Amino acid sequence: LPDAPLFERANASPGVFTTDNIRAEEELKPLASFLKDTQALMALPLHSGETLHALLFIHMDEAFHFSPNEIDLALT
Repeated sequence: LPDAPLFERANASPGVFTTDNIRAEEELKPLASFLKDTQALMALPLHSGETLHALLFIHMDEAFHFSPNEIDLALT
């Protein structure tokens, strides 16, 4: 994957990143070819202590807004 600001954010913070329009997010521009059919995205960093082990992408190929309940569920 190309380097993207989203990875820096995920490394610095355990918070979930969501968007219902990835084309509007500057942080995701370097990943445009990887996410070519994606419209909505949830990026969930998987941390252990201070170490980022993975970044889980949940993506939708149509307009979609992740609800607070869905975000809470992803964090459990």
